[in-house]
Amino acid sequence: MSTSRMGFWALVAYLLIDFGQVHRMIPGFAHLMPGAITTAILLVLVALEAPRALNAPGGTWIRPVLIWRVLFLGAIATGLILAVTQGRALMVLKTELPRFLTAFLGACIFIRRTEDLRVLQNMFIGVAFLLSGWVVTHHGHGPGLYIDENDAALVLVMLLPFSCLKVFADGGGGVRKAAVPLGVFFFTLCAIGLTLSRGGMVGTIPALGFCWLKSRNKAVSLVLGGMALVAAVFFAPSNFTKEFESISDTHENTAEARRYYWDLSVQMFEKKPVFGVGAMCWGNALYSGLLPSPDRRAHMTPHSIYFQLLSELGLVGVFCWMGFLTASFRELRDLRGSRLERGAALVLGPDPDPDALRRMAGNIRFIRHFSACLAIGIAGYLVSGGFLSVLFYPGMALFAALAQASGRVWRTELLITAVQSQAAANDADDPAEAGPSRALPAYGYGWANP
Repeated sequence: MSTSRMGFWALVAYLLIDFGQVHRMIPGFAHLMPGAITTAILLVLVALEAPRALNAPGGTWIRPVLIWRVLFLGAIATGLILAVTQGRALMVLKTELPRFLTAFLGACIFIRRTEDLRVLQNMFIGVAFLLSGWVVTHHGHGPGLYIDENDAALVLVMLLPFSCLKVFADGGGGVRKAAVPLGVFFFTLCAIGLTLSRGGMVGTIPALGFCWLKSRNKAVSLVLGGMALVAAVFFAPSNFTKEFESISDTHENTAEARRYYWDLSVQMFEKKPVFGVGAMCWGNALYSGLLPSPDRRAHMTPHSIYFQLLSELGLVGVFCWMGFLTASFRELRDLRGSRLERGAALVLGPDPDPDALRRMAGNIRFIRHFSACLAIGIAGYLVSGGFLSVLFYPGMALFAALAQASGRVWRTELLITAVQSQAAANDADDPAEAGPSRALPAYGYGWANP
């Protein structure tokens, strides 16, 4: 097995542990330190493959998404000198830097084929099922990193579109093939309701709306979405409706507390507008004398990624984070169906080979829906995160890396098709020269089985 393939499967294992937290669901498995082991393996493979992957057929992995991510890490690193508590900023950097060198770079380097994206899609559906099962059996709480019900709801919202849009991403198969992803979709929606997380509830609404917009059969999707909502309400706790209706009540205790935290965040920003108080230093700054002593005991986080970003990383952090977010959506915009079809038409020519046309049509359908899942997941994160301090959680960075990797996969697919089409044309002109050596050059990237 090549280094690139080992790297891809090491990446899958790492994501199951760091993002999926599956090791926390198996009794005793966490004691084997699977996170440290997969991190070390993936780090070595990234270091071995990164130089060669700079000139990969699908393009270099140094692109705007990665550059903005590095700048954002630099904004965090300023806290090592300027933070209210340098130790807290160092703790964040110790977490974010290994994730960047393993999961982020691993996704940008090792994901090279459409089949890789299909594996990841199925992995996310499986993770959604496992997390939902854990939430259902643990009174709305998730495993490990997601033990807080709000964090569990956020991740489930990000995973929700993968099971929904798989029905439309894979052509054919009928009802039997759609049964499993639809079942996971309903189960995930019920689990989000069981968390009683208001942020999760709010994030679910646009996620469902975007899933409907991206579906091929909107009438069927509307019926399925209605059935899912009815099932979620039916299986939800008795106080689910009350919790959902209380979102609009700005005088309810939790909502009033959040407004108080947000006001404190603005005061911190006014004191340190450029670099902020430091990553994860919100609580330390509150009681450090930077502000007058609060009139009541406050939480250690501002309960919003936006106020967390503003107060902890200042204008520098806001600039880098917005650049990172914009670059991610630009990568996803380039994977819209109309652009994919134009690119395919250019490489296939006016008289395409039927087999190449069929394969390209399947890839277009899948990549279109997979990129839509990433966009919806990021949108769910941005909406739910308005009520949660999850700026440094792995989900957003992972989906951004996958957005860049998906663009690279598509460019590779176009190049493969162009080479194959040219080789077929040459073989037709000179049959005596036809052969496997002319059909596809060997670049060492698994092109023989794209």
